[in-house]
Amino acid sequence: MVYPTINLNGTTAAVLLEQYRQASTMVCEAIAAVVRTEPNGRDYLDPSGDGRLLNAAQFEHSARMRALQGVYRDMQALAEHAVDSLAEG
Repeated sequence: MVYPTINLNGTTAAVLLEQYRQASTMVCEAIAAVVRTEPNGRDYLDPSGDGRLLNAAQFEHSARMRALQGVYRDMQALAEHAVDSLAEG
């Protein structure tokens, strides 16, 4: 991950920290919303009865969740970098 270089000509660590925290909060809200859309077998009735439609929907749902969780981890790492920069003065 590429971290910002905190310097006098750039955005302050405090502002960056606030932005990363806000983004983290919003990503958390998105994760909660996507969790509520977890595929339900009753919504993926497969004429063949082998469950392929539900399995495919669950696979796609898991991919969406992993993507959001990755964004959340990135925002947390960036926030941690900003905190470290604040501590360094």
